[in-house]
Amino acid sequence: MAGTFSGYVHKLPSLVIDLDNTLIFSTELPTRQHEFECDVGRKKYFVHVRPGTYEFLEKISKYYEIFFFTVSRREYSESIIRHIAPYVKKENCLYRDSCLFAQGYAIKDLNKIDRPLKQVVLVDDSLGTALAFPVNTIGVEPWEGNNQDRVLIKELFPLLLSAAGETDVPLAIRNSVIDVKPQHLYFK
Repeated sequence: MAGTFSGYVHKLPSLVIDLDNTLIFSTELPTRQHEFECDVGRKKYFVHVRPGTYEFLEKISKYYEIFFFTVSRREYSESIIRHIAPYVKKENCLYRDSCLFAQGYAIKDLNKIDRPLKQVVLVDDSLGTALAFPVNTIGVEPWEGNNQDRVLIKELFPLLLSAAGETDVPLAIRNSVIDVKPQHLYFK
């Protein structure tokens, strides 16, 4: 099923990915293990990248159109996205100002990406941000620096790859998720 956006037909399903604690974590305190620094206004952030992030994004972008949707502010997030995935189009990045606010959560409205929801999957460490779209959401454990983490390549990539050609991607994932270790990846 192909969606249309600005006259362009999209043949790939859409993968919407969170940033903080899903692909990266950052701190204002300097660390020896950070991968890069990001200056936002007067603040400097030391950014750590989840193991497998670069490989995961490069590989999965052949099967999914990549979007980033973060609760963080634009200036901070743009700097990080430019570093980890400079090939993702700016119009495929949504920030805090695109979220809805309810029940104490900043909720990511997947309708904002203007794609058929049967072709949209959100990957996030906080299921509260996906309250409006639980069927479309794959939750991953929050990442805060464990260098032994292999969730992106060992768990998430094979799951997304298995569903990429399906008409209803969230349903295909839901049907195959029983094979995935629940402590590493959960689907609600």
